[in-house]
Amino acid sequence: MGTHPLSVPLYDKMLQAVGDEEEIAMRRTAFDIGDRLYNIMKINAVNRKTTGSFREGLEKKTFFDLDILYYPTNHHVVWNDADSQHYNFNNETVILAEYQESIPGIVYLRMLSMHPSNNSLASKSCTQRNSLIYLSSVLYLKGADGLYRDHQVYKHGPCQSNTIDGNEYDGALGFAARKWPTQQTKHWLTRCKKFGWPHEQVLKNILSSGCHFVAVGSKQSMYENDPNLELEWRLSFNQAEEKLVDSMNHCQFLCY
Repeated sequence: MGTHPLSVPLYDKMLQAVGDEEEIAMRRTAFDIGDRLYNIMKINAVNRKTTGSFREGLEKKTFFDLDILYYPTNHHVVWNDADSQHYNFNNETVILAEYQESIPGIVYLRMLSMHPSNNSLASKSCTQRNSLIYLSSVLYLKGADGLYRDHQVYKHGPCQSNTIDGNEYDGALGFAARKWPTQQTKHWLTRCKKFGWPHEQVLKNILSSGCHFVAVGSKQSMYENDPNLELEWRLSFNQAEEKLVDSMNHCQFLCY
């Protein structure tokens, strides 16, 4: 089959707009190094994860989308009580994720232990339900506003949106779990194995990277005015999305 006369000009135009393979790799590496350097600074009580189209390597303002997730280093989310035994309750905050089967992608976060610091945002975002202590996503998001001193921010889902040098970015505060929610994502895992994408090694890498939780409830609960809306936290698979994009060849990425 011959090459369509528009194929080469279209490809060249896409390269001009997006960049070649080496440029994309360099941009991604720059963001990964920035995150790594930020996270090894001992003065930081939080880790940072940069996502969005900028981290994927798209530099043009047309594509601009920069998301930054911050999560505390001494707060840990577990999927069952047995995993909580790996942490020291005396100096770490341990949180149990209770998956809500009726609302896909939504969990309640129940406190199992509280870090001794009484000034943490989490300690100010607790609410009691039936003698159990849960984290309120509403209170947590409201408290996060106070961290953006002298900056004009507005809420955008779980994020505080801000503008720097004419570019808008979204900052979100959440939590991290070391383990991937295998049981809750079994349908996705079945599809991956059925169609052979992503590659087995990429899939293993995704499953070993865990996931995150951000402070926003479901639209279903908002619509139904559910009294438990403030207990809802959304699962975030930004790390998995990043690894899927990175696994594409350059032609696939240009189409993406």
